[in-house]
Amino acid sequence: MGHSHCREALSAALRLTGFYGEGRDEATAECFRDRLYVSQFAESMGRDVTRDLLRGYLDKSAEHPRGGTADFLPRLACALRSMEWRGIAFEPRRACEYALSLLDMPAQRRRTRSYNVQLWADALDMQQRVRGSVEDRYPVDPAALLADLEREREMRRHEASDAAVARRAEELDGNGFESDGYLIRPAATVREILDEANAQHNCVAGFIDKYASGQTDLWLMRKTSDPDAPLVTVEVRGGAIRQAFQSHNRQVTAAQRRFLSDWCEAVGYRMPTGGRMRALGA
Repeated sequence: MGHSHCREALSAALRLTGFYGEGRDEATAECFRDRLYVSQFAESMGRDVTRDLLRGYLDKSAEHPRGGTADFLPRLACALRSMEWRGIAFEPRRACEYALSLLDMPAQRRRTRSYNVQLWADALDMQQRVRGSVEDRYPVDPAALLADLEREREMRRHEASDAAVARRAEELDGNGFESDGYLIRPAATVREILDEANAQHNCVAGFIDKYASGQTDLWLMRKTSDPDAPLVTVEVRGGAIRQAFQSHNRQVTAAQRRFLSDWCEAVGYRMPTGGRMRALGA
């Protein structure tokens, strides 16, 4: 019954859309290939909702023929099953309309547009894991919400280290330095380190526990004109700079390297030999 219902709804959708234009052929093939998912939609949501979902899906496929919409239906099925499994109430038509709207958003994390639906499912799951309930069923930006939740989870995981990190910052504060338009200071809180990792796109968050226990030192280099904006992340271990990088582990500039050299000379640290730093996390 499900497959018969599915074919009826799909045929209606094809007639309504006219089935013309590049992209719809692949989208329609995906409907047939994943007819089990489509039939489940038809059975649980009703013919009208399923027809409108398929119509919208085919239209979006035509609008973005190379935008990666072919696996939209399986990802949507996954998201809705996740909501059902977790007892999250949703209105089928609203959920389908929202999922279709995600295909209008730019592809996230170097994936396809349909991956935005996967991020929605992940954001639902993460909300319940981190906050104990799902407060935002249809987030404006699933990727941004997921990033916030991941930072919140990391913050909670490292809560016990926060006091120790603050103590380390007080111990190291005397070795702070300012010169030639730059300043450098020790990382003062777990939140600050997590924000640094997020802004700089590096793995400095993985050093939180080592920093808290005194195994390594984490320093934040800034421009004096913009002391809150991340610029260079520095790790000092055993009295020597082990790593110092701009965002995405880019090498420091000549001016930044001179500042670091002056800092080392002022406080008694050692600069690494050679012209290039080792990558953060190496």
